[in-house]
Amino acid sequence: GGGVLGRGLRSDAGRGDVDGFEVGDAVFGFALTGGGTYAETTVLSAPNIARIPVGLSATVAATLPVAGTTAVDALDQLGLPAGATVLVNGVGGGVGLAVARLAGARGLRVIGTGSTAKREHAEAVGVRFIDYTAEDVVAVTRELVPDGVDGIVDLAGGTSLRTVAPLAREARNVIAVGDMSVPDLGGRFVERRLDRENLERSARLALDGVLAPVITAVHPLPDAPAALATVENGHAAGKVVIKVA
Repeated sequence: GGGVLGRGLRSDAGRGDVDGFEVGDAVFGFALTGGGTYAETTVLSAPNIARIPVGLSATVAATLPVAGTTAVDALDQLGLPAGATVLVNGVGGGVGLAVARLAGARGLRVIGTGSTAKREHAEAVGVRFIDYTAEDVVAVTRELVPDGVDGIVDLAGGTSLRTVAPLAREARNVIAVGDMSVPDLGGRFVERRLDRENLERSARLALDGVLAPVITAVHPLPDAPAALATVENGHAAGKVVIKVA
């Protein structure tokens, strides 16, 4: 799922503004489902959206509600100090690259796993990349960090999560973004914050160049099924954006 963009078309009770927004404001955030939507019009909850700040493109803003805020949430939850090592399991997608960039900006050493096609984008943001199709992820990580990593942000789930989880020095510092069974391993599921403050924080990080998404494709709305199929098949590197108009 992705973020949602829009412009305020109508306010309630005929007022000119709603919760600090004015009619016509360009906004980004979460649909009422808590995720994304693909439509020409939709209804948004004011506490879960923010204005797109001047200087930030709508295309970049579209990547922030999910990838940007998830990266902030996961790394805040870990709370690792500068100099610590974090393993991003599944680093090549939009969320993984956002986590890697933000972790690097916080002074963390980043190791990332992914398939061969994801190497270029990951290494471009400073990741020590491990190709799981050609290397033993556990063995290589143990060579790099014999005592184990300080934290793991998992985007892959399933067997892959269970393979890398023992690499964490402390099980509670395994944060899973998609696999809700992670407590069985002693880890934690990411605590998401879908509020305006977190959206505005992600937007500031984007303006500062910290959350600079790798956007590999922009599709028109009629091509949404094909775009989603690419993402679901795991072939997309970085972010795929659907442009409504």
